[in-house]
Amino acid sequence: MMNITPLIPDGYIGPIKRLNCRVCGHTFYITQADYDAMQEVRYCHECSMILASEVGKAQATKAPAHKQEMRQSLPSSSQLTRVSRPRTIDRDKMTVEQLLEEARAHYKAWRYTGSLLTQVKTSYRERWAVPV
Repeated sequence: MMNITPLIPDGYIGPIKRLNCRVCGHTFYITQADYDAMQEVRYCHECSMILASEVGKAQATKAPAHKQEMRQSLPSSSQLTRVSRPRTIDRDKMTVEQLLEEARAHYKAWRYTGSLLTQVKTSYRERWAVPV
């Protein structure tokens, strides 16, 4: 079972340890006593609670045995879910702000494409340049 990282109680006066969560990357604090008592502290309180619940769910619903998977038949075509068609943008119904935002995004993508092409050309020239 996974340990849940405890919170520092209100009014606590004593040494604390500053750590970084390996999931969310945020800095969190734990009392030195809790840090010494726990084997390994990798996650903040919130992430450790989420991970503990996910581990509990996974253990409760263990995957079926390999033989049972082989016995199950493939779903029929009537049971398959249909994937919806991609949405299209109706520019006639967009506000001016939305149109300007879309134009900025297209311009930014165009600039990135141009700079990437320039970088590729430069690296190609440097790679195949003949020394004089």
